[in-house]
Amino acid sequence: MFAKNVTNGPKGLNTKAGVIELAAGEVSTDVELEEAELKSMKAAGWFDFSAKAPKSDASDEATKAVE
Repeated sequence: MFAKNVTNGPKGLNTKAGVIELAAGEVSTDVELEEAELKSMKAAGWFDFSAKAPKSDASDEATKAVE
């Protein structure tokens, strides 16, 4: 599963492998979460979760710069 930080600042995500920090707009690598952590983070609204890697804000900006 992939997580994208949708807030304006850095946020930590407790994965099975340990805590990772994601900057605003950053997308994680493929991570595994405990069910309780996933439920908690969905409720907080800090991340968008998906089975596929969503585009990060940085890649959106790079695409705009090329156009």
